[in-house]
Amino acid sequence: MNDAPETPKDATPVTGHVVEDIDEIAKYDPELRFRRLSGIALKLMYAMTLVLSIFHIYTAGFGVLQEGRHRAFHLAFVLPLVFFLYTMRKEKTEGKKFLIYDIIYAAIGSAILTTMCRELFHLVPATVSILALISFGLLFYFKRREFLSEQIALYLDFPIFTAMILVLVYTFYLEFSDLHFLTWFKDLNPSLVFWGFFLLGIFLSILSLFVLQWINNVRTLFGNRTVRYNQDNIPYFDVFFALMASLVSIYIFLEFHNIGLRAGSPAEADLLIGAAAILFVLEGARRSIGAPLPFIATLVLVNCYLGPYFLKIPGLTLFAHRGYSVSRIIDYMYVGTEGIYGIPLGVVATFVFHFVLFGLFISRTGLGQLFMDLAMAVTGGTPGGPAKVAVVSSGMFGSISGSSVANTVTTGSFTIPLMKKVGYRPVFAGAVEATASTGGQLMPPVMGAAAFIMADFLGIAYIKIATCAIIPALLYYFAVGWMVHLEALKTGLLGLPREMLPRISTVLKERGLLVTPLIIIVYLLISGRSPFLAAFWGIILSVSMGQIHLRTISFLIPILLSIPAILFEINPLAYTPPVLLLWGGVFIAGLVVTFRYSHRIAWIASLAISVFLAVQLLYSAGPYISSFWTNMAIIGVGVFYKGSKMRVPEILSALEWGTKNAISIGAACACVGFIVGGTTLTGLGLKFAATVINLAQGAASALLSLDLLHLLTMNGMTLFFTLFFTMIACFILGMGIPTTAQYIVASMIAAPALMQFGIHPLVSHMFVLYFAVLADVTPPVALAAYAASGISGADPFRTGLTAFKLSSAGFMIPYVFVTAPIILWYPTIVDGTTPFNFAWFTQVLLTCILGVIALGATMIGYLKYHSTIPERIMTGIAAAFLIVPETFTDYVGAFLLLAVFLLQRARKKRIQGGGKDVSKVKWEVSSEN
Repeated sequence: MNDAPETPKDATPVTGHVVEDIDEIAKYDPELRFRRLSGIALKLMYAMTLVLSIFHIYTAGFGVLQEGRHRAFHLAFVLPLVFFLYTMRKEKTEGKKFLIYDIIYAAIGSAILTTMCRELFHLVPATVSILALISFGLLFYFKRREFLSEQIALYLDFPIFTAMILVLVYTFYLEFSDLHFLTWFKDLNPSLVFWGFFLLGIFLSILSLFVLQWINNVRTLFGNRTVRYNQDNIPYFDVFFALMASLVSIYIFLEFHNIGLRAGSPAEADLLIGAAAILFVLEGARRSIGAPLPFIATLVLVNCYLGPYFLKIPGLTLFAHRGYSVSRIIDYMYVGTEGIYGIPLGVVATFVFHFVLFGLFISRTGLGQLFMDLAMAVTGGTPGGPAKVAVVSSGMFGSISGSSVANTVTTGSFTIPLMKKVGYRPVFAGAVEATASTGGQLMPPVMGAAAFIMADFLGIAYIKIATCAIIPALLYYFAVGWMVHLEALKTGLLGLPREMLPRISTVLKERGLLVTPLIIIVYLLISGRSPFLAAFWGIILSVSMGQIHLRTISFLIPILLSIPAILFEINPLAYTPPVLLLWGGVFIAGLVVTFRYSHRIAWIASLAISVFLAVQLLYSAGPYISSFWTNMAIIGVGVFYKGSKMRVPEILSALEWGTKNAISIGAACACVGFIVGGTTLTGLGLKFAATVINLAQGAASALLSLDLLHLLTMNGMTLFFTLFFTMIACFILGMGIPTTAQYIVASMIAAPALMQFGIHPLVSHMFVLYFAVLADVTPPVALAAYAASGISGADPFRTGLTAFKLSSAGFMIPYVFVTAPIILWYPTIVDGTTPFNFAWFTQVLLTCILGVIALGATMIGYLKYHSTIPERIMTGIAAAFLIVPETFTDYVGAFLLLAVFLLQRARKKRIQGGGKDVSKVKWEVSSEN
C-alpha cells in the first residue's frame, strides 16, 4: 500500500500566520462579546447555531421557504440567541453614571410597554400608573440585580419568576382560544414540516430550560441552598426573553396563511404578540450592537404615534403628520412587510448569512494564509514592503470577510509587528492596517452586508453592484498603497530581503487550488445565478477542497468532474462528443497522475466517487444533485484524514461561528425595519430629503455671496453641500451604528435628496455606502483603528487620525463618481443598450489616478523628495483640480503636479549627489533590532 507522507509545511522563513482569535477581535468589536455559557444553556445555544447555519446552507442550494416564513424562521433563532449570548448590561462596574443610564433605560422601556398596554387593553389611568411603576421596577431590577445581595435577590426572583410562568400560560391560552390550528396545515409542504419540527424543538428546549430554572429557584428558596449570581450563567429573565422572542417569530411561521387572509384586520393575538415583538427586537438590538440604533428606532415609533402633536411645537413641525394608533403601528411593523420582517431582514436571511458562512469556511481552508503569502511574494521586497503586504493582503482577505475589525485583527497580527520591525512608527503601522482592512467591505467579489441590501433596495443584480465597485475600490487601495510607498521613501525604509520571501510559483503550486471556490462564486454571479446559490456552491466546494492534501490529492478528480455541472448546469455524459471525451480524459489522466502520490484508500475512494457521479448522471439525477452528493461523498471520506483542514470539528466550528457572526446583523436589520417602516408610514424620508436640500441651499447661498468672480453656480454648490451633509451624517451615525444599519438609515435620507439633482439611485446609494464603510476609520469612534492600535501599542486616537489621513482618497472618490458616474460603468451597467464612452472613461480614470498621486504627496509631504510647504499646497491644489472631472481642470492639475515633480527631482540630485542612500542606513539599523 502506498502510504505517502502528509504534505510538508512551507519552509519559507516568512509566510505569516493568520490568526483567528475571536477573543482578540472581541476586545474591539462589541458585537462579539459573548457570554461564556456552560451546562444546558451552552449545549442549547450550540445546537441552535448549528441548526440555523445548516438551514441556510440547505435553503441556499435547494430553495428558500416562502419569503415571510423564511424570515420568521431566521429571526426565531437569531433573537433567542441574542438573549443567550449578550448580557443585559455591558459594563460590570457600578457608579453614578451607570445608575443614571439604568434609570433612563427602565423609564423608556416602561413608557413603551405602558403605552401599548393602555391602548390594547383599554386601561384606566389608575391601572396605567400601577403598570408603569411595576414595569419600571422590573426593568430597573433586571439591570441592577447583580449588585444586590444573593439572599435579597433570591426572594425577589421567586414572585417575578412565578409571574412569568403565568404570562406564558396566558399566552398559550390566548392562542388556543383565538386561533384555528387546523388551518396551519393547509399550505404546508415537506420542507416546511421538516423545519417546523426544528422550530418546535428549539421552543420546547428553551421552555424546558426555563421550567428547570424555576424548579431550581424553588428548591434554592425552600431548601436553604445558596446561589451565586454570574452574568455568564444566563439568568431566568433572559431565558424568558429568549422564549418569548422565539414565540413571536414562530407565530408568524405557523399563522402565516391566516395572517394573509385577515390583512388589515389583525386579531387580538396578532397585536399582543406583535407588541412583544417590538419590545424584544429593540432590546435585542440594544444588547448586540448598542443603544444608538434602537434609540433612533424608538424615536421613529414615537413619531408615528405622536405625529399630530409636533405640529404645534416650534422646530418639530418637520415630523408632524396625522398620527397612527398603537394597533395600526403594531400591525404595520409586525404583520406588514415594511417592518420587522422587511427587506433588511430578508436580505440578511437570504444573502448576507450565506456569505458570512462562506467567508468563514474558505478562510479555514487556508485561503487567508495564501493571500498573505502572495502579498509577501509580490510586495514584500519593495521599499516599506511589509506595509504594502498589509494593504494587498487586507484587500484580498477583506473581499471575503466583510468585517473591518475582524480583518484588522486577523491580518494585522502578522503585518503590524513586521511593519514596526522594518522601521514604521507604531501609529503609522496600525493606521495602515486599519485603513486597508476597512476597504475590504468595498472590494468585490464579496463586499460587506450593506452591498447585498443595496442590490435588493434598488432591484439590481448583486453582480452589477460589485462591478460598479471595482474601479473605486482599486483606486482606494492604490491610494493607500501609494501613501505607504511615499512614507517608506520619505523615512528611508527598505523591503525585506529576497531570501525571507516566499516564491509566487511555490505558493500557487502548493495552495493555488484554494482559490477555486472563489472563482466559482464569481463565475456563477456573472452568469446570472442567485447570490445565495453561488454562496452555496462556494461553501460546499470550500469544505471538499479542504479535504485535499498530498495523501488525498486524488480527490481532485471527482471535484473537477463535478465542476462542469455546477458552472454550466449540463450533464457531460449527455452532451456533445468533445465534452464527453474531455470529461473522460480528465477522469483517466487524473487517476494515472495521482496514483503515485495519493494514499491508496483515498485513490480507490476517488475512483468509486467518480463512478458514483457518472452513475447519477447516467440515470438523470440532475447535474446539481449529482455534484452535491459527489462533493458530500468526498467530505465524508476526507474528514477521516488527519491532514485535512476541514475535519468534523472544523466544520462544526465554522457552522457555529457563522451563526454567531451573523446574529448581530440580524438583530440590527430587524430593528432597522422600524426605521424603514416608520419613514414609509409617515413620509419622513421625503421630509428629511427636503430639509437636507434646504440646508444645502442656505450654505450655497452664503458661499456664493463671497464669490466675487462668479466662478461657482448655485446648483453645483447646492449639490456639493447636499453630498457634504450626507457624508457628515454618515460619520455621525457611524459613531454608534454598524455599517449595514448606518447605510440603510442614511440612504433613506440621502437617496431622495440626491434624486432631486437627477442623480441615479445606484450612484447615490454607492455614495452613502462608501461613507458608511469609512466611518470605521473616522475619529472619534474608529473601531478598526482602535483594534489596530491594540496590536501596535500606539495611541488609539492618534492611530485613528492617521488612518483618517491615509483613507483621505476614499473620501474624494465618492465625489468623483457622483460628478462622473462613468467610473461606475454607468449608465451602461444599468442600461445595456447605452454605448460606453471609453474615451471619457479613460480620461476620468487617468486623472483620478493622478489626483490620488497628488493627494498622497500632499498628505505625506513627499513626491520625489521632501516637500516644502508651498509644494504641498501646490500638490493639494493639483489634487483638487484633477479630481474635478473637467478637461480644463485636468490640464491645470497635471501641470502643477508635473512642476512639483520636476522641482523635487532637481533638488534631490543637487542635495544627495553621490552620497550614501539613506534607505540602506535605515535597513542596517532596523535589521540590528
